[in-house]
Amino acid sequence: MRKISLSSTIVTHKSNLENLRQTIDSCLKAISQAQKFYDINFTFFIVDNSLSSLYLQELKNILPSFIKLIVLDKNKGFGHGHNSILPQINSDYHLVLNPDVILQEDALLLSLHYLNKNHHTSLLVPQIFSFEGERQYLCKTNPTLLIMFLRGIAPSFIKKFFSSYLKKHLRLDDNYEEVMTNLDYPSGCFMFFRTSFFCKIKGFDENFFMYYEDADIGKKIIQHNGQTDYVPSVKIWHLWGRGTHQSFRLKWATIKSGFYYLRKWRTGLF
Repeated sequence: MRKISLSSTIVTHKSNLENLRQTIDSCLKAISQAQKFYDINFTFFIVDNSLSSLYLQELKNILPSFIKLIVLDKNKGFGHGHNSILPQINSDYHLVLNPDVILQEDALLLSLHYLNKNHHTSLLVPQIFSFEGERQYLCKTNPTLLIMFLRGIAPSFIKKFFSSYLKKHLRLDDNYEEVMTNLDYPSGCFMFFRTSFFCKIKGFDENFFMYYEDADIGKKIIQHNGQTDYVPSVKIWHLWGRGTHQSFRLKWATIKSGFYYLRKWRTGLF
């Protein structure tokens, strides 16, 4: 049986504890399934950005004892939270995970199978469904200023006018039941990295407090001659909150991250 070391990180910020518990349970079931084929040494980190002693105590109450809890004294965002464990990981593979996803029981097993056979792949992302079973089309092309406007603040009649452009951005003409290689813009809710490559690109750009850090990761992987693959046999369910559309604060954070992305990568209007 092949020996493999696997690490995973979830960053919390007053995240729903029941959703988090379900995420952890599904991850452990997926580990158990993978251990039928691999000798896995698994390290699980939770990084808490909540800055709340009450939430922290509630969080501690639901965590299994083997999970390594890291409590940050400043909330510097999603990327900084995930990067905080970089000095501590020396695994073969590293899973960046959201606190609101459910893994299919064979998700980690199939991820390991794929990366063991496809040595050129640096990052694997799965097929993603809502909790209601609706597919989320997240194999996107690189965001442009127009895409950010259309998806962020444009009224519905303008979105309708640019529907073909949005369709192209979401790659709706591609077959989401087949493997797609060399993705531009992977989803950040489940990122299965080769740890060596995650460390090579120094994790996330911490100038993104939240939003577009996954688009940036896609560009960094290409910049460092890596490859991102979408593997539909790996399935997860994601509670897609669409917080940007519900909060001015989150919408403003999206706008700031979007303009930073555009400046960094010199992305144009279209």
